[in-house]
Amino acid sequence: MLKKAILISVISIYSQFSAAICLDELQTDNAQICTPINTKNTCSMPNKLTLAINSKISVIKIGFATNKIPADGKDYKLFLLVERTKLLTSLLKLKKPETTNTFEDHLWKLKKILITKLDIPATRLLNARTRIAATAATANLTKILAFNFNTETLLKQKQLSIQAALIKATDFKAAKWDKIKFSETDTLQFITKSCPNKVRTKKLIKTKLKPVTVHEFTDRKQLATEMFRSALTQLPNGNVAAIIDKINNKWQLVPVDITKYPMNIYCRAKINCIGGIYASIQNKNKKGEILYRIHKGKNMIMSCAWKEFYSAPFETMSEQLKTDALERAVYWGKVCFKA
Repeated sequence: MLKKAILISVISIYSQFSAAICLDELQTDNAQICTPINTKNTCSMPNKLTLAINSKISVIKIGFATNKIPADGKDYKLFLLVERTKLLTSLLKLKKPETTNTFEDHLWKLKKILITKLDIPATRLLNARTRIAATAATANLTKILAFNFNTETLLKQKQLSIQAALIKATDFKAAKWDKIKFSETDTLQFITKSCPNKVRTKKLIKTKLKPVTVHEFTDRKQLATEMFRSALTQLPNGNVAAIIDKINNKWQLVPVDITKYPMNIYCRAKINCIGGIYASIQNKNKKGEILYRIHKGKNMIMSCAWKEFYSAPFETMSEQLKTDALERAVYWGKVCFKA
């Protein structure tokens, strides 16, 4: 049967208002992602993905980043759904809801199964370009919905059609089901062998770091306090900095030594520099944390900031950890520059 979902928290905020939400990223700890070489889709995540899973593992953890959720000062409800098939209905022993005009009844008519849900409290971002300013503006945010699937169920079903659904809390309470906004439908296929040779194995976020929760800072005073505290708790040599070089529409992070010169000096010396990234790697209460700050332009205007929280502390400040942190920083940087 389907296991109970595990929720991870806020990840990112970007883009302008969109009528639909988007499944933008897949994360998994114990499955190999086989990504098709040629995929044309509006969202970052391919519409069809094959996952190679180990049949000896009882539970497969999968999570989706869902973006384009309005940060407009209103409460929302976010749901993750799968298509209801005859086989899933039988395996899960599902029955048609007895009460009509409920959310469950509406999903039954749509042939959908609710996997997990998230109540999103009213959020209003600050300046949509920098996100750390004093002017209110509407933008969008991203949430991660994660869940555990029983491996045996996945292998019997062989594939799942996944979709996200979003509705204002007021519309949900009033049972206005026509107000629900749906993402595109993405299909996951499951195999027990390794990824096919003709398909490249690729993580959609190229990093070994997998945060448990992420928090975005939109208040400048709160960020200033966090920056001061992080300077006291970061690992020795735990401050990683790089400028962003954009050549032929491709990003390249160039690590710099900010103990010698400020970041803007390095950026001004590079014709194609579009900004810079700081990553402060630290431990607090026996758990690891990384504070990312994204700066735009040659004047290094601080535009976005996120903090990732990890379940275990970082032991030492190794070169591998620096590399992984910069790879995560690329993801946040691109999220920031999309604003």
